[in-house]
Amino acid sequence: MHRIVTKRPLDIADGGFALGLADDDENQVTDDHDHDCSKALSTKGMVASLVLGTKGKAHSVFPNANTNLMENRTVIPTISAAIESGEHVFIHAFYGKPGKHHMEEQEEEMPSFENGKLYLNGQTYVIKDWIDNK
Repeated sequence: MHRIVTKRPLDIADGGFALGLADDDENQVTDDHDHDCSKALSTKGMVASLVLGTKGKAHSVFPNANTNLMENRTVIPTISAAIESGEHVFIHAFYGKPGKHHMEEQEEEMPSFENGKLYLNGQTYVIKDWIDNK
C-alpha cells in the first residue's frame, strides 16, 4: 500500500519478484488487462502482480539478459501508472513462490482478484475489510 503526495506529474512503477525463465517459458507469462494482473509460471516458480481496486496497469517486464545475478533471463511482474499532482493511494499485491516440477499444480495455486476479493491458497480476503482493519 503506497500513499504518494506530489506537486508534479509522475510516472511510477511498483515491481515484484524476478522469476528465472528457460527458453520455452515465455509462453507461460500472461498479462490480463481485464483483471489488472500479470502472472508468470516457470519450472523455477511463479510470480504475480495484482492491482487491488486502485490505479495502475499490471504488465510483465523482461529485463535484458544477464542483468540478474542468478538467472540469465527473467520476468518481473510490475504495476505502473502516470499520475497527476495531488495525493494518490495505491494498493498492489505481489506474489512469489518457488517452483514445482508440474506446471499444472502451480497454476492452480496462483492468486486472483475479482470484485474486491483476493483469492489465495484456498482463502478469500475482502480487500475493504483488510484496509479498514489496518
